[in-house]
Amino acid sequence: MLYFSLGAENGHRFINRSQQTGRIARVTYTYMHMLLVGGVVLVAVGDDLVLANPDDPLDTTTEAIDRSIGRPWLRSHLVGMAALTALFLAHGLWRRC
Repeated sequence: MLYFSLGAENGHRFINRSQQTGRIARVTYTYMHMLLVGGVVLVAVGDDLVLANPDDPLDTTTEAIDRSIGRPWLRSHLVGMAALTALFLAHGLWRRC
């Protein structure tokens, strides 16, 4: 919901205000989505590999995929999630004023 409503609106406004609309739109709506899709694929592959044989020790490939998605949780992931949550809450409070 946030991505398709609020994110799309904000992205549209940002691109329209920019001097380089084509460049920003290309990067935002093409290259950034490649990273998102790649992340989803890595998570799915990691889950599939681990769930297929839950009692087996991890092989090198599965371990690499598992670590690439942040397991165990990296401190930077937790700090990023906390910062995004704080910004989200601040934005919601700001819009009410």
